[in-house]
Amino acid sequence: MSRENNQAIESKNHGLTDLMHGLFTVNMGGKLLSDGCQIFKNIAIVGSSCSGKTTLLNSIRNSSLCREKKVLIPVRYTTRPKRKNDIFDENIYITEEEFTKKAKNLQISLYWKKSMDDERDARFGFAPPAADALSVYSGNNGLLYNQKSVYPRGILDMILFVGIYAPDEVRKERLFMRSPDLVQDKPKELFYRLGDKAEKIFSRVHLVINNYGPYMKDALGDIVELVRRIAIK
Repeated sequence: MSRENNQAIESKNHGLTDLMHGLFTVNMGGKLLSDGCQIFKNIAIVGSSCSGKTTLLNSIRNSSLCREKKVLIPVRYTTRPKRKNDIFDENIYITEEEFTKKAKNLQISLYWKKSMDDERDARFGFAPPAADALSVYSGNNGLLYNQKSVYPRGILDMILFVGIYAPDEVRKERLFMRSPDLVQDKPKELFYRLGDKAEKIFSRVHLVINNYGPYMKDALGDIVELVRRIAIK
């Protein structure tokens, strides 16, 4: 890569370097900031199954940022069936018909489809964000890999993507412990989720948070501090 190109990338991502400063678990991803993303309108937390997205989101949800209404984690709707050991307040489960009606009535303002296995898709979407708070979306990799399904068009250009990373062997161990119903009843979905290799997110997100082994004790605090820095910009 030429020196000029290096300088262009450094200039484009100067804001990310500032955000990362002093955070042990946070690395730069491969996705460059768009001009729209420079203003950090919204954040999406993404990552492969059992990378630890929900745990880190809960650290934001339980922080003073949310209590003081500086940050909002919008309600997430989905058409996928409930699973054993699902987190109670992570999703609101609705039918396809209910989902379509809410989207038409603007009760769902950002939505997309995610493949659950080779034969099934599920829809995910969020309630409208608050005008005076930074929204942190509880996303999934459908936002990265099925962008043609995302509505409204162009919204992804305004989102800062933060990927949560754990190696595949760690994810497999967590998935077998967390979702025994998949192991027993839905082997297709199990292997499909494990086939979503963790490293794939690196080139598609702006920042990566390591959430395994020695990083786990710092990841909870780092993601809250990262969001705080963005919320006060």
